[in-house]
Amino acid sequence: MPFGRIASGALLYVAACGCLGTVGCGADIVDACFLDSPESSYQLAPGGRAVAFSDPASYDHIVYRPDIPGPLFSCVLDEFTRLFKNQPDSLVIVFDFEGLGVTIERALQEAGFGRLADIEFEELTSEQLLAFAEAMKVIGRTPTPTVGSFTWTFRRFEAGVGQGLLQPFPAGPPTLRGFLFLARREHLVGGVFLHEFGHHWGARLIAPPVFAAQTVPTLNHWGYSSVGGVLGGWRPGSLVSTGEGVYEADVAPRGRASGKWPYAPLELYLMGLAGPEEVPPIEVAVGVKRLRSDIFSASAIETVTIEQIIETNGPRLPAVEDSPKHFKLALVVLTDHELSDADWNFYERAMDFLAAPEERLLDEAFPAELYPAHFRAWTGSAGDEAAENNANDLPFLNFYTATGGRGTMEFVTLVPK
Repeated sequence: MPFGRIASGALLYVAACGCLGTVGCGADIVDACFLDSPESSYQLAPGGRAVAFSDPASYDHIVYRPDIPGPLFSCVLDEFTRLFKNQPDSLVIVFDFEGLGVTIERALQEAGFGRLADIEFEELTSEQLLAFAEAMKVIGRTPTPTVGSFTWTFRRFEAGVGQGLLQPFPAGPPTLRGFLFLARREHLVGGVFLHEFGHHWGARLIAPPVFAAQTVPTLNHWGYSSVGGVLGGWRPGSLVSTGEGVYEADVAPRGRASGKWPYAPLELYLMGLAGPEEVPPIEVAVGVKRLRSDIFSASAIETVTIEQIIETNGPRLPAVEDSPKHFKLALVVLTDHELSDADWNFYERAMDFLAAPEERLLDEAFPAELYPAHFRAWTGSAGDEAAENNANDLPFLNFYTATGGRGTMEFVTLVPK
């Protein structure tokens, strides 16, 4: 493997995976993953807890072709396995391109401007116009990613959590269950990370049938039920009957994007962080028709118990007494540029926030005055109520808090081979 200095001692030429500039290439590119290319490189984080793979041509189909992400991520996994000795439980892959609309908005806001659509150019001073031009110089206008955040699991170490489809990915490290892909850097700290990490275990229960009738059409989310966790359902206690089979509830059938939601007892059970006795009976709507975001009709509301779930899916093994409570993750950033100290500082803060073995407030990790654009994204995902409050009051949760202090995680320091 050839190594060469590019811009700094930490930035090295490596063979990278990709489509060699061809937009829309498919599974046949797997054998071409590790060709030597002067455009392909990796950059270790200053603290060694993350790596950035830079090969813009290889990532084109994340922006333009959402239907074929598999070969690229298979290559990323192979490359990580080839370069590092670590045995993580899951890879966390973040997409961070300078040439995206979301990055343009971020750059403008960090430079003191608001939303691009709200800027009144005729009211700007000459100095402000120069600042605007400098901010726009950093990036070019290209689309936002057409591939959203998702989870791919290709190895399972538990029984009794359902029979979801395992993706046909290379084995990788023997400890590795799969990866999370986060389409924006903001998703790492926001609830999207907690949501996608929870998908390693839920929501793939095969029964009871009334429950499966919710999880299947919502693509492995809790649908219209009282689970009320990060993977969907309504907030327990929020269901109100308005008469004639119409109900109102604080419901998110396909889960929460806001980091203010903890894992539900059923999710903690599937993760091995709670015993079955801690899972309350679950209300499930039957024959749902969505009328509005928070209003739906149903022919009945039935109750499903954890005993019924265990009877059909089997007990969760290993049980809570013997299941892992600490998870090791490795962070990989897919990028089109060499990450700056400021970029790495964001990722270092994000890893510290998520992995802190204690409750940690978002504004402690990310002061709003230093990260105005990121806070705009986080505020937007938290809903109107949070948007009306000071950004520092956003009740975003880290992993320890979201699990009720039952689970911890770490982002491992990468050990090159």
